[in-house]
Amino acid sequence: MKRKIYSAAVLAIFGGLNAFAQDTYDAARVSSSELNGTARYVGMGGAMGALGGDLSAISSNPAGLGIYRSNDIAVTGGINFLKADGFNNSDKNRLSFDQAGIALTYKFGNYSSLKYINYSFNYKKNQNFFDVFAESDTWNGNFSQTQSIAEFADGVQKKLLGNLAGLAYDNCLIEDASSNKYTGLKGQNYDYVSNQTGSNNEYAFSVAANWNDKYFLGATFGVRDISYTRDVYYAEDVATNDNNVTGYDMYNYYHSKGDGFYMKLGGIIRPFDDSSFRIGATIETPTWYSMTDENAVAIDVYGKNVPRHNDKEYGNIVDYVVITPWKFGLNLGHTIGTNIAIGAEYEFADYSHAKLCDPDGYEDDYSYSVNNETKEFLKGVHSLKLGAEFKLTSEFAIRGGYNYVTSVFDENASRVVYGDDWMSETSFTNNYNLNRYTCGLGYRGKNLYADVAYQFTDMKREFCEFYDAGLAPLQNKLNKHQVSLTVGFRF
Repeated sequence: MKRKIYSAAVLAIFGGLNAFAQDTYDAARVSSSELNGTARYVGMGGAMGALGGDLSAISSNPAGLGIYRSNDIAVTGGINFLKADGFNNSDKNRLSFDQAGIALTYKFGNYSSLKYINYSFNYKKNQNFFDVFAESDTWNGNFSQTQSIAEFADGVQKKLLGNLAGLAYDNCLIEDASSNKYTGLKGQNYDYVSNQTGSNNEYAFSVAANWNDKYFLGATFGVRDISYTRDVYYAEDVATNDNNVTGYDMYNYYHSKGDGFYMKLGGIIRPFDDSSFRIGATIETPTWYSMTDENAVAIDVYGKNVPRHNDKEYGNIVDYVVITPWKFGLNLGHTIGTNIAIGAEYEFADYSHAKLCDPDGYEDDYSYSVNNETKEFLKGVHSLKLGAEFKLTSEFAIRGGYNYVTSVFDENASRVVYGDDWMSETSFTNNYNLNRYTCGLGYRGKNLYADVAYQFTDMKREFCEFYDAGLAPLQNKLNKHQVSLTVGFRF
């Protein structure tokens, strides 16, 4: 099988077209988030919404900002170690800048029921899209990506074929048998390599009020910006057809960027005067993302007598809107003396309600189809966070946490590539339920503090090169390790 080094430069983008390059899988990626922020927040598994007093805890519940009694400034960096067993043991690591923020307090006085109004600005890396894996397999003629392309192209006139189907037809990988009924080739084996980079960054301004150290109310206005790149190399050896095609290399380039805004409201109440037990609740509006995608595909075919082969590359640039689902949360927090803090959180978001629209926010024919797929293939996600902190001394503390997040994908989810649209990839990955384990150490001086945290993410997922009812997905276990370090100053 012929190998080539893939470069985005190979894939020229041929002007703007009024079409979509995004589907249900990319909408799910835009809508989701990870555990990230200060090392104390990560070390406690993010279960700090009702405990508050931390710059990243504000992202769980903005009312937690009202618990601050002094000003706070902090920055966080880390390193990610990614290991995907089963995908040729892909193993990578990368540095990451995860958080920077400041909280400012304003005290009204000891004789006012309104004790504090506090403000904060915080940057957080909401998602790190870093991912890489490779795979190869042998089919002996039973399956081929070309058969999947031919199936989705059925009924579409040749002149109306989109990116992938049009390029496959031009390069003799699918044939028009009769009346726009297409047939593919018989695959022998394949190679697959995918590299993903980018991040979803969040910039949040929050304000919170504290009444009698018993009632806390907060609000956040946030902006999120996304930059995501996916490079995919796919190659097949095929059984020789009438045009003596023996194999092909396919190069896919996908870049997505955009920004959106959201609001979040939160409240915390301490229901018992003689207890530090707190209950919190949050509601987060959908994030309205304005997105621009660049999408391109190129194919190199091997063999003799390929009459339509013309080394053509297809691509497009599209603008559209993604609207994420509402999110609802419940927080619990309790401190025992001055040495122990315990937190728990639950969050729910129904990802089947994520939507794609045209740039003006309206649903056209394509986005209508994608939104119906989203309702079918995505589902509600339940997130549970637990965490605890124990102070060994007045200066040193140890922490631990656990997260359980249910899968966003229905068990029957698959990528649908219509023959007349501009999607150019057939592969997809379905994630299962996620388990995350965290621990951490903390130091508190008079003003300066430092925290370190470690988190281990364990998630099973299944990968398909393309949709075929008879093709069993490849099972994979993704292990992600992350170490975070926060340095802060209170004044």
